[in-house]
Amino acid sequence: MSAVNPSTAEAIVLVDELLRCGVSDAVLAPGSRSTPLALALAAVEARGDLTLHVRLDERSAAYTALGIGKVTGVPAVVLTTSGTAAVNLHPAIVEADEASVPMLVITADRPPRLRDVGANQAIRQASVFGSDVRISIDMAPASREVGQVRYWRSTVARAVATATDALRPGPVHLNIPFEEPLVPEGDEDEGGTWSEDLDGRPDGRPWTADARLVAGMSTPLDDVLNAMLEDAVVPARGVVVIGDHQDVDAVELADELADALAWPILSEPSGNGAGCSTALSHAPLLLADESFAEAHIPDLVLTIGRIGLNRSVLRMISRAALHVAVDSRPQWSDPTRSADLVVASVPLPPEEAEVDEEWLESWQRADVLAAAAVETALSSASDAALTGMHVARVVAA
Repeated sequence: MSAVNPSTAEAIVLVDELLRCGVSDAVLAPGSRSTPLALALAAVEARGDLTLHVRLDERSAAYTALGIGKVTGVPAVVLTTSGTAAVNLHPAIVEADEASVPMLVITADRPPRLRDVGANQAIRQASVFGSDVRISIDMAPASREVGQVRYWRSTVARAVATATDALRPGPVHLNIPFEEPLVPEGDEDEGGTWSEDLDGRPDGRPWTADARLVAGMSTPLDDVLNAMLEDAVVPARGVVVIGDHQDVDAVELADELADALAWPILSEPSGNGAGCSTALSHAPLLLADESFAEAHIPDLVLTIGRIGLNRSVLRMISRAALHVAVDSRPQWSDPTRSADLVVASVPLPPEEAEVDEEWLESWQRADVLAAAAVETALSSASDAALTGMHVARVVAA
């Protein structure tokens, strides 16, 4: 367990994830509220992992980051403190927007409770750059809740992917409120504890790797996994989740993949996957049972389009060993913040893969039992007790 205060922990994780995503330069315009990130950047520069440029003037800092991004094609971070310091970045951001230059704009902020109450160095900076940035993310203050590391790392990975989008790169804004203390306190090795491991993905890889350009056309699943892991093996225990999507070929490709690997398909209503050969009808009910859910944690889950209608399905996705998201939109769907890899289209079946027929059959047996239980419950209800479930049964028939 790491013994650090929340602001320090967040800064350490954010900077580590920036490095994992390929960022090699940061430009700092010094200030008080940005201290946690400034210290974290200085620490990685001391290790030789990043070049830190210091500019006392925020406008100059922003133009330095713009120039680095224009020359290298890799977004540089520009970091400022809270308040009007952030506004001075705007001219360079407009230039980056117009010229499609990748840039990561990070503005430290005071906590939300100090906004709109006349507090010093507190302005409405969360969306201060308007439409001149590709996205603007106003992050929540750090806390000791479990899940913070996933939140921090997934946010950075999404920000870098958006800034370097193949079709429309440009500036991205992260507004990060920091609570005091802003510096490590005393000997933190003997201090409090942290709620979870601060480490990221194994092998130094990004939290979410964006392979939508590489895998823009359907590619065999083993090749897709090899884009993320060396010598990757397609696991036998997988699940396909189909959400809302606009891909006319997605269902057919998902059916082909799931049938070849003996993986169940869990389709939301707008996913239109109910007719697939391995589709289940009662997956959310099955996964609501903790004993079944615990025994059916997949080694890989493939999500297609916008997912999120059922909490039990989302819990399964978040617990999977690997998560591949299929979504060609600039802002891909990943409500569980668990995606290891994002691709643009549904992968093709691998040429060789281990198949576990019992894995699929266990899902199908449970699905049949769930259907019988639902039918029994509906049939035992009095005729006068017409419910939405009765209507759904008639419509589905």
